[in-house]
Amino acid sequence: MTNFTPEKCKQIALARLDIVHKWLEFRKKSQNKLQADYDFVKLHNTSNSHLFEILGKISRGSLHRWYAMLNGTEDYTKLLPQYKYSSVKDYRTVLNDDEIKIFMGLLLHPNRLSIGKAIALTKYKLKEQVENSIVA
Repeated sequence: MTNFTPEKCKQIALARLDIVHKWLEFRKKSQNKLQADYDFVKLHNTSNSHLFEILGKISRGSLHRWYAMLNGTEDYTKLLPQYKYSSVKDYRTVLNDDEIKIFMGLLLHPNRLSIGKAIALTKYKLKEQVENSIVA
């Protein structure tokens, strides 16, 4: 399976790498590192910079997390967002196609059944199908 990385994700990862470098430069100029962190985050979150347009608001914790993820390297791929990209037909489930069809039919019913009720009704329908197939 090929590893597909959308252009938007690469842009986000590179922006994260840039912001970490700018943050480290900003920290070097200050005696109080904690205050420098807060000042940097405040400056970034109130700016109209290109990085702000890509990343939006950030937090001090995000900066530290991204720095730790880099682990002393310059590999931007470590900062890629960890989204799962898949096709519409790709489900992370143990249900087979017939079970998914029954369950989704109940979930999307105009009466707006709750998830719990849809699960219970799906189990009931599947049990009924098994009993009918044994009798026939």
